[in-house]
Amino acid sequence: MGYKKFLKKIEGDKIGYESATPDIVSNFLCEDIIKRLMDNAKDNIKDNINISSDIGVIDCCCGIGNVSIALSKFFNFVVAVDKDKERLKIAERNAKIYNCKNIKFIHSDIFSINIKDLKEKYNLNVAFADPQRRIIKDGKIIRTNNLTETSPNTINLINFITPEIPNMCVLTSSNAEVNLPCEKEYVSWQGRKGKRETLLVLYFGNLKKCEKSAVVLPSKDKICKETNFEKVECEKSEKPLKYIYEIKDCVVKAELQNELGILTKCKIFNEKFLTSENEIKSNFFENRFEVLGICTQKNLIENLKKINARKVVIRGKIMPEEHKKMKNEIERKLDGGKEKIHIFINGKKILIGRNIDLKI
Repeated sequence: MGYKKFLKKIEGDKIGYESATPDIVSNFLCEDIIKRLMDNAKDNIKDNINISSDIGVIDCCCGIGNVSIALSKFFNFVVAVDKDKERLKIAERNAKIYNCKNIKFIHSDIFSINIKDLKEKYNLNVAFADPQRRIIKDGKIIRTNNLTETSPNTINLINFITPEIPNMCVLTSSNAEVNLPCEKEYVSWQGRKGKRETLLVLYFGNLKKCEKSAVVLPSKDKICKETNFEKVECEKSEKPLKYIYEIKDCVVKAELQNELGILTKCKIFNEKFLTSENEIKSNFFENRFEVLGICTQKNLIENLKKINARKVVIRGKIMPEEHKKMKNEIERKLDGGKEKIHIFINGKKILIGRNIDLKI
C-alpha cells in the first residue's frame, strides 16, 4: 500500500493541506498523550477508568483540523483555535466529514484568548500545537526550523499556554534547536515516495517521561534515554564486522545510538551505522547490509566484478556532479553482472555491501 496522508479525503488549501500532520502521526500522538497521562495517574485511578472521558484538550493552531479530529476520538472535548477564518471554515467542514460532534471551533489569535476561562469551562487538561512552519519570505514559501519564525511563534506559544495548562505537546521541525525543559521525541515514518520523514515532538509537564526518545511508525517501537543506559557504554568497532546497519533518522537525531547498540547487541561503527557478526533485525534500522569486502579506488572494479555487480549505489560524502560521474564510470565497466551493490566511500577506503531485505 502506498503512502496516504489522510485516511479519508479532506479539504484543504495548498499550505494548509501540505502542512497538515499525516494521520499516521496524529493518531499515534493522540494515543501517546493518553498513555502518558494514564502512566502518570496509574496510582490514582482504577484500570477500567478511561482517563480521556472527562478531559478536554485545546488545539492551539488547528489549521484544516485533521489533528483536532484525531484528538476528538480520544478526548471528551476539543477546543480548536485558528486565526485564519477561511482555514477554520475548512476545518469545520472536515469535522463534519468525520462526523465529529465534540469539537468547539474558535476563530481567534490564540494570544487573544483567555486561557484560564477556557480551561475552566471545558476542563482543559492538555494543550496541543503544531505551529505553521511554512512561511513566506520574499514572496516565496519556505520551511523554517527556527521556533521563533513559526506562526504562531512557538516559544511565545509555549510560554503563553503552559502556566495554565502545563501538559503540552508541540510539533516542530526535526532540525530545530531546542533548549527547553521538555522531552524531545523524534518520530519517523515512511512518507511520500518511500522517503523517511521525521518530526520533533516536545512534551511538557506530566507528559514528559525522559530527556530524549525516538519512535518509528507504524510499529510504534520506542527507545528512550534512560538512567540505566547511561551507566553502560556500547562497545565501538573501528572496522565493520560481517553486517552493518543504517540507523533510522529518529535515533540519530535523538543521539540514542548507544541505547540502540545495547538494545540490539551491536557495536557502534560510526554515527549512522551499527555493526555485528550476526544478522540482527530491528525496526530502528533503515537498511541492513552484508559486508562483502573493503578495497581502494584502484581495485574497486576488480572486486565488484568478483561479486557479479551490475548496478551500484554510491554512499558517502561526494558532490552530486561527482556522484553521477563516478556511478556512470563504474557501471560502464560492469557489463554482464546482475547484482545491485552498495559502496560506502570513507576516505581512501571503500566498503562494499549487499542490501538485506528488511522484513521483520
